[in-house]
Amino acid sequence: MLSHYRVLDLTDDRGHFAGFLLAQLGADVIAVEPSSGQRSRHLPPFANHEENPEYSLQHWAYNRGKRSVVLDDAQQLRELACTADVLIECGAMDIDLDALRTANPSLVTVSMSNFGSEGPKSTWLGTDLTLNAAAGPMSLNGYRDRAPVRISAPQVWVNAGSEAACAALIALTERKASGLGQHVDVSAQEAMILTAQGWLAPSLCDNPPAQRTGGGFELLGMVEFRFVYECADGHVTITFLPGVLVGSFTKRLLEWVQKEGHLDEDLAEIDWVDLLTDRSLEEVASITERTAQCLANALISHTKQDLFLMAQRDKLLLVPVITPADVLETPHYAQREFWDEVKMDQVDTTVRFPGPWAHGTPAGLKRLGKPPLLGEHTEEVLNETRDLEELGGDPTSTGLPFEGVTVLDFTWVYAGPFATRMLGYYGARVIRVESQTRPDQVRTSGLTRDPEDLEGPENSQQWHSINAHKESLQINLKAPESGASSFGSRSKMRHRR
Repeated sequence: MLSHYRVLDLTDDRGHFAGFLLAQLGADVIAVEPSSGQRSRHLPPFANHEENPEYSLQHWAYNRGKRSVVLDDAQQLRELACTADVLIECGAMDIDLDALRTANPSLVTVSMSNFGSEGPKSTWLGTDLTLNAAAGPMSLNGYRDRAPVRISAPQVWVNAGSEAACAALIALTERKASGLGQHVDVSAQEAMILTAQGWLAPSLCDNPPAQRTGGGFELLGMVEFRFVYECADGHVTITFLPGVLVGSFTKRLLEWVQKEGHLDEDLAEIDWVDLLTDRSLEEVASITERTAQCLANALISHTKQDLFLMAQRDKLLLVPVITPADVLETPHYAQREFWDEVKMDQVDTTVRFPGPWAHGTPAGLKRLGKPPLLGEHTEEVLNETRDLEELGGDPTSTGLPFEGVTVLDFTWVYAGPFATRMLGYYGARVIRVESQTRPDQVRTSGLTRDPEDLEGPENSQQWHSINAHKESLQINLKAPESGASSFGSRSKMRHRR
């Protein structure tokens, strides 16, 4: 997909995920390193427990598919930048970015930093812990009677890296119109804010402040819904909620609990679809707490695998909380050919790496080989000649990168709509295809603009945030009369700006 692009990766462990993603998409990614090697080469854990710049497992994980060049000379870097399409940096090397952009006006440059290059915190230091705290999601994690916690595996710079990779692709798209390389300023703090999915702003819609619930969900400061439960050999997570969209799943789950002999008789009569409209919040809180305990009693004697098979059979919203060891043995990954088996010569063994995270037709993501040795490709790269394509374009262009693109959005809930919202931000016309027969779950969940109408389809603050810049087309695709011509019906569109 990106085989005709060259990317210079001047990052360290804070930014190398961006270059890794672009390498998977087919770009020629050149890791530019100092003679001592970039910082991730010196971070544990190490293969064979031997501290060696070629043995860092962190470096292996995020630098496969790249070529390594050792450069300590500004002129050599300038000459190399004149052959590149994208340069990504995070302050790991002392460079004159303005000089590089002057030498190659078509060069897209992406700078990653803790808090962005401007503003009162632009010079502040940061760690994964402090950036988690500053971004806000950490305030939502853990139990309310204890200190907030972060996700144990570092997340901030992985999120920032994915934002940087996407930003580079958007800038390359814009370059086709202007012929010039954009400069992109990525704040790791701001990238991490997105992971809170709108839960940081309850005051904007007159909701009580969000509270830590330790693996669950709290409704209007009164009702706690627990999602994580212990079982015989670990834990499972269950979407245990009332309402029109998921109440039927909860009903089937509790039918199983009843068969197991753990559901109180009066709870078996509860209507979980209409619970929020038929009962007061005080009643809902009491019913939910009692039912959760019955559910916990039923789960504790079953294994994760048994519960997962039961959930598939009965169509329940239950999945195991799997460990890294479980991941390696999961048949699903093997069937999708997710793993890359790579011979690592320096330790004389074959190592299993995560491979393509998506399959495409006719061509998917590139399968990457081993990570490069320090400076392995210096001579090769410096002796290459590469002429940049004549871009043309209008340098005075002010249009957005995706203007003229129309996207039919059939996604729902969070992940897909987040992606299509991004396309809308950068100029695409995004048409959200919906149906009242199967409304999006987010329309009636999360933070609400009107506490008196919890399930109103226009009341979810998260819905409006995730679907900003989109139009909505209501059509029942299962109806015989629905067809391609229906998408052109202007009368059925509601503009949502």
